[in-house]
Amino acid sequence: ATALVPIFGSAMRTADWYTIGFLHNIGLWLMVECNPQIAGEALSAPDFIGMSQTLLGFNHFDLGAALLAKWGLPAPFHVPLPRIQDSLYRGGYWQISAVLGIARMYTSPDSSDANIAAIAEEWGIVLPPAALEDDKDEALNLINMVL
Repeated sequence: ATALVPIFGSAMRTADWYTIGFLHNIGLWLMVECNPQIAGEALSAPDFIGMSQTLLGFNHFDLGAALLAKWGLPAPFHVPLPRIQDSLYRGGYWQISAVLGIARMYTSPDSSDANIAAIAEEWGIVLPPAALEDDKDEALNLINMVL
């Protein structure tokens, strides 16, 4: 299906969203592939991203963004990656960062309606009640429509 989803005054194909979601952790794969010892040390830390910054000077989102840019993927595929956890970011493609950040909450083992609503509020997004129901794909579509 090539359904279009409106975002930042234009539209992205549904397949683009799935690709962005799929690729957002490619830096983690590269980090583990290139240096499994340091990646393992970082992964075992409670604050994996902070430990990556300390050990390597960058985290897997930065690495993934650089790799995807090097591959020539369009800006929406790499620009928002380093900002996934920055709820104050309102630069280029911030909506994608927001959706990825909220999607990460949906896949978190400790996700609940309360903390998903809290992270959405932190991003400045008011979720419709249906966005907190069980159908995660529909919820992400609703979140995108709010953006």
